[in-house]
Amino acid sequence: MFKKFTLLLAVLLIPISYASEYSLCSENKGKQSARSNEIHNIYLADQKDRENWNNLSREEMFEVQNRDLSRRKRIGEIFGEGCLNSAADFINAAMIYQCSGLIALDTFVRENS
Repeated sequence: MFKKFTLLLAVLLIPISYASEYSLCSENKGKQSARSNEIHNIYLADQKDRENWNNLSREEMFEVQNRDLSRRKRIGEIFGEGCLNSAADFINAAMIYQCSGLIALDTFVRENS
């Protein structure tokens, strides 16, 4: 009987222990604040990568492109959690998506000008 109770208790508690990790931001204001800060920091890193854009080598541009993909992926994950809520969140996320993906076009223009 004790084994069955222990197993039942474990089955019931495992989802609860993971629930806080996957809770929606609308249900967790601390998580929302942390995600807003993360989005802003991702935006700042994105902009920093572009400070000397015209002086970057082709290899450096491709390194930026790899970081762009990571940033876009993380913003997508945050969006999937329902954590884009404020205007600033959406603006920062939009800037990240706008900037990434332009490397190939910019390189093409440079090489064919």
